[in-house]
Amino acid sequence: MSLALHIQGLHVPIDLEDVLHSVDLDLAAGEYGVVLGPSGAGKSTLLRAIAGLMHAEGRIVIGQKTVCDDGQLVAPRDRGIGFLFQGLALWPHMTVWGHLRYALEGARFPRGEQADRIRETLEPLGIDGLGDRRPGQLSGGEKQRLALARALVTRPGLVLLDEPTSSVDPETARDVTGLLADLNRRFGSTVLHVTHDQAEALALADRVFVMADGVVLQTGSPEDVYERPSGVRVARFVGDGGVVPATLDGNGGADSPLGPIAVDAAGLEGAVWVLLRPEHLVEAERGEGVPVEVVRVGYRGGAFAAQVEVAGEALTVHLTRRPVVGETLRLRVVGRPMAVETRRDS
Repeated sequence: MSLALHIQGLHVPIDLEDVLHSVDLDLAAGEYGVVLGPSGAGKSTLLRAIAGLMHAEGRIVIGQKTVCDDGQLVAPRDRGIGFLFQGLALWPHMTVWGHLRYALEGARFPRGEQADRIRETLEPLGIDGLGDRRPGQLSGGEKQRLALARALVTRPGLVLLDEPTSSVDPETARDVTGLLADLNRRFGSTVLHVTHDQAEALALADRVFVMADGVVLQTGSPEDVYERPSGVRVARFVGDGGVVPATLDGNGGADSPLGPIAVDAAGLEGAVWVLLRPEHLVEAERGEGVPVEVVRVGYRGGAFAAQVEVAGEALTVHLTRRPVVGETLRLRVVGRPMAVETRRDS
């Protein structure tokens, strides 16, 4: 496997405290990687360290080039990356063509070949007819496409995307997400994209890096991090659902606040936390199940999401009818939810 990005033991200290703590990350050539985490997780700091825009300690290799290693630092312009900044960082006085020409000149691209390269970049992004416009004359989606075109025009080995849909309306975000999903095929790009949006991450990624408090908690496919989270923190952050305390019986079952349930023990024993997704919870027949109180209700397009509390944990159950806040539901567990971590309070 050829790696487009290798990071080992990366630390980023700011004001004498590490914002990133011993981060390890590998991304294969041609992969679409997504760093998923809440605000303050260190996601944008990670991108800026890769780009050489802030001091970092550890090892960073982009393609075959070591750009950071024990004091050896390569300048940002020589790292062979494209960067789409969260705030876009477009120049108000410069046209669409001007933005791309400036990027090509900075990369020492031959002047005689610049026009063809600009056209080849703008056309698949759908803004080839807007070359003489300035950012103030573009819609939000067009600005996003311009910023993306600038990141791609030099055909970098690695493209870094910092929250690329955070500043646009939902319709434009869906449009941009569809465009991003096609980047690998259209441009042969390896992408590292950071976001706090779980749906975006799971829809786009070949490989997901779940991050919190400057640490990568889990690396895997979207299916891995959703279906087999590495622990309670990942289970609570990725997807709807929550964890409840349970005690495994060693025979594929467990005692839980929702009664006896079947469990995938995942190699654990004794007192554990069990992940309950909405698909694990259904209303029981009259007189069966365990009573719980509805604390919040939301509409999810064709179904209603009722939030309930079980053993102090917020869980979500999907219903075809609208319940009311304060209503008592009787729930039972179906399927084989997964034990995700040993419980330390037992």
